[in-house]
Amino acid sequence: MSELPRIEARLRALSQVREVIRAMRGLASARLRGAERVLAATARYREIVAESHRRLRGVVDAPAGDGPPAVLVITAEHGFVGAFSRQIAERVRARPGPAAQPFVVGRRGAARLEELGLRPRLVLPQAPHPTGVVAAAREVVWALGRPARLRLLYPRPVAGGFDLAEERVPEEAPAPTPRAGVTAPRTHLPLAALDEALAEELVRAAVIHALAAAFAAETAMRLRTCEQAGRNIDRRAEELVHLRHRLRQETITTELLDVVTGAEALRRTAAQPDHGAD
Repeated sequence: MSELPRIEARLRALSQVREVIRAMRGLASARLRGAERVLAATARYREIVAESHRRLRGVVDAPAGDGPPAVLVITAEHGFVGAFSRQIAERVRARPGPAAQPFVVGRRGAARLEELGLRPRLVLPQAPHPTGVVAAAREVVWALGRPARLRLLYPRPVAGGFDLAEERVPEEAPAPTPRAGVTAPRTHLPLAALDEALAEELVRAAVIHALAAAFAAETAMRLRTCEQAGRNIDRRAEELVHLRHRLRQETITTELLDVVTGAEALRRTAAQPDHGAD
């Protein structure tokens, strides 16, 4: 009987944890929907800026940026994402030509990178919600020192998990061939100044999109972790319910046996002759 109170207490504790997990799962689901909308918008904006920059490169001879590109790694900001942070850190380390001190967004993932020997030059926070990626990107670009070239490594959501995307901004691509009947857009700035401004905006747009993709990937992994935790709790609670039922049955059986044994003893005592009366 002493086991039953402990099982009841564990079932109550599991019920409380289940409620917390359900709340976290609901929050993650809502944030993931918001992140997916923001991700689509940032992808479109990045395409527009990149196309404008490519078209301008077709009419202006802009020098390429000097020196190696700045390296930005975006990883997890918070926990409860399973092996997400560790997998990102391992994939970053496995990429050729890793930076000795990359800039890192995401404090939880930065700790994992340090464990693998990749000491960040600077650790910056991820956006607290999907609509905050623009403000977060502004801080990141300022911290990077407005680089002319950037190497980005960040997780992006895919079916069943995530993959580690790698981009170089701006891309080394040939200028587009002008189409017949289409004239170059009219500009009001010197072409060199416009090219520089577009290059800076392209870096900013790429960082915004990478932050949105990483936020969506982290949130999706947290949602999967919550769902897995919920299934584990349900399975464990079911096992405890079965155990409680079995212990109750054993207790009832033991009590019945005690009653039967006692009744049998009384019957035998009553059936014995009373020799003292003679």
